[in-house]
Amino acid sequence: LKAGGNAFDAIVAISFALGVCEPNASGLGGGGIMLGYEASTGKYISYNFREFVPGLGNASAFVRGDADLDDGPKSSGVPTQVDGLLTILENHGVKSRTDVMKAAIDYAEDGVKVTPELANAINDQFYKLMRTHSRDENTNVYTSDGITPLVAGDMLVQKNLAKTLRLIRDNGRDGFYKGEVAEAIVNTMLEQ
Repeated sequence: LKAGGNAFDAIVAISFALGVCEPNASGLGGGGIMLGYEASTGKYISYNFREFVPGLGNASAFVRGDADLDDGPKSSGVPTQVDGLLTILENHGVKSRTDVMKAAIDYAEDGVKVTPELANAINDQFYKLMRTHSRDENTNVYTSDGITPLVAGDMLVQKNLAKTLRLIRDNGRDGFYKGEVAEAIVNTMLEQ
């Protein structure tokens, strides 16, 4: 806001940064909603960019609550957060992707201090993080010594997330939904 952005720029910047600082609560793999008021037009606006069932998925399984949908690839929907945030920025923002994504990229690249709440979330989900196909990467991100979960005060550094955010900054939606990021998501899902 101090750099001349509006509230919509701030919403997008905060959302991207939140996915870095509180990955247990938000992130590129999810979706969202936004309600707002655009003072320049006097209109109330809303965006619904919640995840949806993949094309080969079975929506009725989500309604039944099948046990194997509790976690893992069968429990995920198509991630729509990137599309939603970029749509908000394009339709209502005044700043560039470079401007609004800078803080998130810097936080991911340089690290953020783990809060007590995030430390609890990492510890609570640690066994899931360590049993996935991405175990090596998760070990590098969520442990301080290759064994022990990060604790409050440790630095959470996410170099690969910084790379993904830079691809989105430079290529827009295609940086996430096409190319190496999309291929990595699909390959990880297939290998689970």
